[in-house]
Amino acid sequence: MVARTMRRISTRAAALAMAAAVGALLAPAAAQAGPKSQQRAIVTLGDSYISGEAGRWKGNSTTTTGDSAGTDRAWDGTQPVLSRVYLGGSDVNGCHRSDVAEIMGVARPGLTALNLACSGSETINVLRAASGGKPYKDDKTQGDQLVDALKRYDVRVIVLSIGGNDLGFADAAQTCVISYFTGGKPCRDAAQKQIEERMPATMSNVRHVIDDVRAIMRQAGYDRDDYRFILQSYSSPVPRGSENRLGESGWDRVNYGCGMWNADLDWARDTFVPRVSDELRAVADAEKVDFLDVRDLLQGHEICAKDAQTGASAPAGRLEWARVVSVGGQGDKQESLHPNALGQAALGACLRLVLADDDGDEWACRAGAGVAPSDVRLTQIRRRLVDAERQRKRPVDVTPDDGETEPWADLDRDIVDLAIIRRAAWGR
Repeated sequence: MVARTMRRISTRAAALAMAAAVGALLAPAAAQAGPKSQQRAIVTLGDSYISGEAGRWKGNSTTTTGDSAGTDRAWDGTQPVLSRVYLGGSDVNGCHRSDVAEIMGVARPGLTALNLACSGSETINVLRAASGGKPYKDDKTQGDQLVDALKRYDVRVIVLSIGGNDLGFADAAQTCVISYFTGGKPCRDAAQKQIEERMPATMSNVRHVIDDVRAIMRQAGYDRDDYRFILQSYSSPVPRGSENRLGESGWDRVNYGCGMWNADLDWARDTFVPRVSDELRAVADAEKVDFLDVRDLLQGHEICAKDAQTGASAPAGRLEWARVVSVGGQGDKQESLHPNALGQAALGACLRLVLADDDGDEWACRAGAGVAPSDVRLTQIRRRLVDAERQRKRPVDVTPDDGETEPWADLDRDIVDLAIIRRAAWGR
């Protein structure tokens, strides 16, 4: 058993290491590896948490006019223009690949950022069509887009974030929000039951995606040592109930976009996110890929957290880094509960530190209240194994959900208005 070591890497201390690491990424490829192109690239695959969903917003505000108190980065002076922040037509098809997605934080001359991730994607949307994959919002699956990219670029890093939509977290979160808005009961038990039922198949599907990406790279002429493969976990966008600056009664949580019962906030923060992160960590270990754990990254910066502020005027270290539940007049509902522009910047800083550390293969990235996105802290959990054993491929379930309802489709402004009226009448 390899001894586990804990080593913190500060942003400043990693500066020289980062320069060296980038130099290595830009070094000429071995003759037998990759395409002939001298243009290097880093690729992200997966869902909304890595595509840059909610990157439109720099903080949160209850103001619904103009630039929403400086938080709406899409505002052009007269109206919001989503193509300013969601690039390459992703404002139209809904993939929402933002200009501040974490991959953009590591792009530089000679290293192109290829963001193939798409908001709402499940594992089946990452697989090649030949492996049972199905396109989602794009004309091709993400795996087939990677095949095309390898004809033009020498891909040095692949970062994958996937599984949340297979588990149905958006649907579970919407149920919890509606329950709070309408005065219902906490939803944690039903949500947990759903998650547990889907967990085995989801993790098998994540493994199948990793195997398929490995096969893509192998068929393009890459050995495993020719590129880095990083599996990334999820962050909690909501605080614990005790860390919410707004009371559970009344309608402040409705107005400020964090309408959930304390029991459900605790479930999301301390049960769901850690459970998924632990499962993904086990997958990464089994598949011999690197693992970046960001479960605690938004701590102190969640929606309605006691240590965070609304608006955009305060220093970034004092603002909220996750998008509120978007309903009525401000933003898209699918942006709800995702890292916003500040959260994406923090994720990008984590990734930069990971790329600067070629000695480890598992890390945890954190910030904390008052910490700026650029000052995140990376902890190396485990050193890299020298001779990683190749994993046996296995058949897994890649069947998508039957329904194709857009997440948050049932959460309408009417529900919000009804909730406010009811709570005002109840004095809750």
